[in-house]
Amino acid sequence: MAMVSLAGRVVIVTGASRGIGIGAAIARRLVADGAGVLLHSWVPYDVEQPWGAGEQGPQKLAAELRRLGGV
Repeated sequence: MAMVSLAGRVVIVTGASRGIGIGAAIARRLVADGAGVLLHSWVPYDVEQPWGAGEQGPQKLAAELRRLGGV
């Protein structure tokens, strides 16, 4: 299967408040494939869950994605 470049496209990823969650993994892959990513998260929800909120929440993930070349 041929890979399609995502350069110049922006993708909204919801549920990206924890660095070890599915949303974070999807965001990392999209950035690796050239997409810009807009993250959406709701930390108060994670705080109430058994797994809790991620350390530094979505800010840490956003900084990581910037280091990987995301915008």
